[in-house]
Amino acid sequence: MARCARSRAPDRDALASAIPRGTRARATRGPRGRGPPESPQRVLQVARRDPVGRTVADLRRWPAPRPLCRGGHHQRATPGLGRDREGEDDDRPDPLVTRIGVQDRLVPGSTLAAKYEVARRYGFDALELSERPAFDEARVAIREEIPVTAIAGGYRGWLIDPNPKEVAAARADLAALLDLAGELGTGIVVVPIWGRTRHLPGIATGRTRDQDEELFLEGLRPLAERAERAGARIFLEPLNRYQNDLCVTIADAVRFRDALDSPSVLVVGDTFHMNIEEADILVDLRRARWDGLRG
Repeated sequence: MARCARSRAPDRDALASAIPRGTRARATRGPRGRGPPESPQRVLQVARRDPVGRTVADLRRWPAPRPLCRGGHHQRATPGLGRDREGEDDDRPDPLVTRIGVQDRLVPGSTLAAKYEVARRYGFDALELSERPAFDEARVAIREEIPVTAIAGGYRGWLIDPNPKEVAAARADLAALLDLAGELGTGIVVVPIWGRTRHLPGIATGRTRDQDEELFLEGLRPLAERAERAGARIFLEPLNRYQNDLCVTIADAVRFRDALDSPSVLVVGDTFHMNIEEADILVDLRRARWDGLRG
């Protein structure tokens, strides 16, 4: 007995009559009232229109910094941020936490709090202060309890600038920023200079390499002592040979750290510069013994 295919035309006609022409079906929300994930474009639109969707008080837990390496020096504990966990983890060992931050100048928002809220929507844990000057931003972060991974730049001059006035300005600004970094429980990324190198014609500092090294360490020694008193850290970052020629590799930064011999001075590895200068990033990181590296 032959079977006839069922006609679906009536079903299609009924469906077409139920949806007015010129309209699109809207996605329905799930059982818990959650719709489809927002696109990055949608997030940016919302951020521009209403940067602070929620109160700044709704912060993630920000654990206090771990003790510094090489000795009994302990960094001052960071004030607890976010809701009090009421000792729920008191009997557990401190976990090793990797926090992901983003520079504040890369995030939309009219205020630091607005930028932090947008950064959280993208999945970041904290901000890295990179605007110049950084003093006002650091004070806002302290007042509003915004987690900060580091202060990158934000000061005048350089520690080996050709102009002695710029060297003095860099030392003064870094000293003041270290006090603020201590209150934030973080540190400052420090480089000898940016945009001066003997590897390109006409843009050297005008001094010998030995003179530059002596001047760099001369400025860092009192800053390291101040960082210890403030509970802050100094992160020495190597830059590639086209941006400076004094601290180029991880080994260079470790050598300066060892010369300072301060528990407040660590080395930060930037994979962009390491990809240019290090023959084998993994081998060089292992050779650096890790105890002086931040990340």
